[in-house]
Amino acid sequence: MRVLVIGAGKMVGAILAGLPSEDISDWGILSKTGTSAKDLARKHGLQFVSQASEFPDPEWILLGCKPQQLKEIKIHDLPVMSLLAAISEKTQKEILKVSHLVRVMPNLPVKHRSGVILLSSSSKQHLKMPEELFSKLGLTKIMDEKELEELTLLTGSGPALFYEFAKTLAESFRSLSESEREVMVKAVLQGSAASLNETSLQSMIDAVTSKGGVTIAVLEEWRRSGLSDVLKKGVAGGIKRTEELKAPLLQS
Repeated sequence: MRVLVIGAGKMVGAILAGLPSEDISDWGILSKTGTSAKDLARKHGLQFVSQASEFPDPEWILLGCKPQQLKEIKIHDLPVMSLLAAISEKTQKEILKVSHLVRVMPNLPVKHRSGVILLSSSSKQHLKMPEELFSKLGLTKIMDEKELEELTLLTGSGPALFYEFAKTLAESFRSLSESEREVMVKAVLQGSAASLNETSLQSMIDAVTSKGGVTIAVLEEWRRSGLSDVLKKGVAGGIKRTEELKAPLLQS
């Protein structure tokens, strides 16, 4: 599969790092100046090009540029896998003048093949290839665009939210040094992640707690203090900020 990559940001780098080398052996990466693109090409064996004509007959475009650069992109009417957040499929297709576009919202753990990747497209027949490709990088889910817009906040921002929780948890104790507590909380987080299974999260909570015990005392205090409301307010703030960012992106 010949794929021309446009853009060389962190997410593109994570995707290239996670995919098997044989899957990207016929890929190219386009950049007019592109130190980062040249580095990625060298690292992963891609063909670096400064203009699209230097990479003939691509079958797909993987679009990973900044949203502000969208109007500068000039491509033939090829199917596009777009990593751009906040801009709708319809708007991207109109700006790029393409007939088929699949929105792909991965998160950085795709680098370790432990990512979560959301896919959405009105061109249902074009979802098969992206789904097969990205399923190699983690849990891949096809959904409506409205669902993708909301859940990108969970999947994309989720790692930072869990890290913030872990950091705050480490700061809640005083024994040992800060760095030693961080090492310990990371180990607890890794062990907890390794224990995940098909059981519901509530069942897993129940397995660790006992009536009248220490763990349930902590959880009950958090619930009384409104932890659920704090988390929901944070998510609402993220959704609000996403909407605020859309207008200037389209006007630039």
